[in-house]
Amino acid sequence: MRNEELEQRILTLSQNCTKMLKTLQDYQKLIHIKEVQYQDMRSVFDNEKKSFENTITILKEEYKALTTLMTHDIFPSSRLAIDRSLDMAHKKIILYRSEAERFKIEKEFNKKIIEQDKESQILIERLYTENNTLKQEILQLKQTLHIKEQDFEANHQKYSEQSIYLKELAIKEIEEKEIVKERLEEEMEFFKAQIEYLKGILTSTEKDKHQLENEHIELQTKIECLLKDYEKVCSEKQIMQSCYEELNEKVRANATEVWDANYIGHTRRVSFKNYNN
Repeated sequence: MRNEELEQRILTLSQNCTKMLKTLQDYQKLIHIKEVQYQDMRSVFDNEKKSFENTITILKEEYKALTTLMTHDIFPSSRLAIDRSLDMAHKKIILYRSEAERFKIEKEFNKKIIEQDKESQILIERLYTENNTLKQEILQLKQTLHIKEQDFEANHQKYSEQSIYLKELAIKEIEEKEIVKERLEEEMEFFKAQIEYLKGILTSTEKDKHQLENEHIELQTKIECLLKDYEKVCSEKQIMQSCYEELNEKVRANATEVWDANYIGHTRRVSFKNYNN
């Protein structure tokens, strides 16, 4: 048992030794890499050191040039500028003192005015209270105006509905007038054909000349009546068109007075029925 334990221990030690050798090799490789990196960094550092030394020499030369420039050129001119600025400051101080005295005089004068102006302050307070009351009244007026605007919009909607009804009624009446106009034109064409036919009969027969002349006169009177009716229809059409335009203008202008649509429609229908009769 003792030998087996020793062998086992030797095996573990040999395994540990192999592991240690591997880690040692890894460390050697790492040390070699670090040495190479160190050499590279050392070369870079040397180059930067040389460039830094060059810049230091350049800066020293520039510093010497600046010191010579300051001692010979800038300091004398800056001294003159400082003297001038001091003179200007002295003048400004004198001016500020005179302005301060003037402000003291104005301050005393304003104190006297404030002492004399207590009544005006009381008046201002009263005006302020009146302004508040006026603001409240204006708010009340705005509220009433808003209510009246809502009423106006409702009335406007009602009037627009009535205007639409009147438009439809006027369009129907215009269409009926157009139908009557077409019928009258057809009758005129028919009577013109009859006149032409009668003219042919008059040329062919001279016996019934007196009778034909009477019929011709009657036809002419009928034609004149039809022409008068036609003119009447045209004038009524123009009247309806003008009424339609006036109605549009009244609706657009939000007129306060509205026509009684039922009464107008009734009177127009009665007049149209009388005309047809």
